[in-house]
Amino acid sequence: MSCRFIIPDGIIMSPKGVAREWKPHLQKEAKRYLDKYKRLDAAIDAYFQDSGSRRSGSGASTSKLITLFEKYKDPDGDIISTQGTVQFFTELGFKQDEEAMDGPDDTPKLLSLAYELQSPRLGEWTRKGWTDGWKSIGCDTIDGMKTALTCLEAKLGTDPSYFRTVYTFTFNFARSEGQRSLVKDTALEYWKSLLHFGVGKDALRYMPADDEEDVDMDQGQGWTREHTEMWLEYMRARDDVAVSKDTWQMLPDFIRSFDGDFNKHDDQAAWPTIIDQFVEWAKRVSAA
Repeated sequence: MSCRFIIPDGIIMSPKGVAREWKPHLQKEAKRYLDKYKRLDAAIDAYFQDSGSRRSGSGASTSKLITLFEKYKDPDGDIISTQGTVQFFTELGFKQDEEAMDGPDDTPKLLSLAYELQSPRLGEWTRKGWTDGWKSIGCDTIDGMKTALTCLEAKLGTDPSYFRTVYTFTFNFARSEGQRSLVKDTALEYWKSLLHFGVGKDALRYMPADDEEDVDMDQGQGWTREHTEMWLEYMRARDDVAVSKDTWQMLPDFIRSFDGDFNKHDDQAAWPTIIDQFVEWAKRVSAA
């Protein structure tokens, strides 16, 4: 099951681009935050903090959110499931046709939304998660939700803590009901989306150990897209049919600690065995 959706005009991730993608009546506010804080991550944090303060006084309309939920929910139940999700995503501007699958991967953005609304599984939204989540974000209209998704995507790329939270949430979200592990093919799809999104951004930026001094961050240290492809290739070739929670949880920590040289890997550290085995495989492949 694919969870890729395409935004017709794309989302430009530069600070000026983010401001430009916002609706005209919000562009001035976006520019004000970017001009004040200079850095995109700081501007986003300030925006969410300030909007949280504003929401405590006014807030999104519960009645409007209930009306939207009733519009999309199953006729014979009290959840939004696949059919309603397709309608909702269509109104948000996402496309779901196979011809659009070569476009940008919007899975990370939608995983952020699933986390914020506490979706129990792909394509399913509860009444409580819907109303509580959108009220917390501060949106009760489709236009507002479109803007919020842009902000969530930007935050996911610039805030390592938020990326970790959404990444951790994804394991249970994507796991089959009643299973302790994640089906490997499913894990591979989500790894491909999340790692390619996070690598090269602050979300998965290399973090040198405390005892490392005078690290030149411009010398190519850290995990790259090529390393992600190596990890995916290695995992595809293994006989495992599932991925444990430990492996899933520890991979971002390994990525952020990796300086670009497999020969420096400490196999005495407390990494899952599968990561140690990956490093040994990568050494052989790199030396070939």
